[in-house]
Amino acid sequence: MSFAANSAAPEPKEGWFAPEAGHEDLARYGSLDVVVAFIDRRLGG
Repeated sequence: MSFAANSAAPEPKEGWFAPEAGHEDLARYGSLDVVVAFIDRRLGG
């Protein structure tokens, strides 16, 4: 997601950027943990 797309997205939202990662290796840089934590917070877990 680009900075512009994040700015335009409705709430709730959080930005998480890994400049050294590509689309094919985001999981290696922690994206799955970030997504799970975001969902957990939104569901009150």
